[in-house]
Amino acid sequence: MEDKRSNYIALAAALAALGALLVCSQAALESARAGLTLCAQMIVPSLLPFFMLSSLLQQLGLPGILGKLLSPVTQRLFGIGGASAFNLSMGRGETVLTLAEAQVVAQRSANRYARDGDSHYDILSAFQKSVRGSDPDAAVHYLARLLEAGDLISPCRRLMVMASEDVGLAYPQAVAVVKACVDSANMLGLPEARIPLAQAAIFLATAPKSNSAILAVEGALADLRAGRTGEVPPHLRDAHYEGAAQLGHGTGYQYAHGYPNHYVKQQYLPDALKNQTYYTYGENKTEQAAKQYWDRIKGEG
Repeated sequence: MEDKRSNYIALAAALAALGALLVCSQAALESARAGLTLCAQMIVPSLLPFFMLSSLLQQLGLPGILGKLLSPVTQRLFGIGGASAFNLSMGRGETVLTLAEAQVVAQRSANRYARDGDSHYDILSAFQKSVRGSDPDAAVHYLARLLEAGDLISPCRRLMVMASEDVGLAYPQAVAVVKACVDSANMLGLPEARIPLAQAAIFLATAPKSNSAILAVEGALADLRAGRTGEVPPHLRDAHYEGAAQLGHGTGYQYAHGYPNHYVKQQYLPDALKNQTYYTYGENKTEQAAKQYWDRIKGEG
């Protein structure tokens, strides 16, 4: 833990120094030299994407300035001096990293997008749409992109949402299964978290689908927001207080468990909405089985 903390400190010093360097004051130049040298000495293996900075510095005409300031270790790190390859002392002789290899490393670094940027939400959107579209390969691909960026929270939350929004009542146990995978991932942390999250993504992508729950609640919300509501029917109101009977609260309520099959027909919605339908059974095995059961019980089959 202490070594990792030191690495972060060194990286921060290097980044601050690079920014200060462009100011070109004497103090900034001295700070740049100290910060970059510390960074190079402590976390050389972690800074491979910075090799690409060399070409930018050369285009800006800064290598000459840097060459005078930086120690030999740092010069090798950033490729200063116009070398076609970047040399690193790794404790086992000299390792040569070509420009093409550095570009590969830089591309990998580019995957670490900003979580508040458009690409973050584009990938999350593609992730959910792939699961919704029952494509496990695409689901795992976009999950991998989120995880490679170091993002654990977003895929966990999105998986939990998809369990209800996209699988829903077609496989009600999906919520419990995905919750277990998410809990496991959060306990493990990265990189091991990738395994239960991949399991959850594939599970949801290959599960039967239903959006009947979200359609039902969105329909109810739409009525409320449009002012279509009404008073709670008197027989459904709370009757557990003195004086409720005098107000007619609870009067005429029929206790469903006191009837055959635990069902009795009575009005539950407000008068203004008593004929409204929000939930429509999905065309999947689980919901259709429930529909057949209630059609028989209610005598509507």
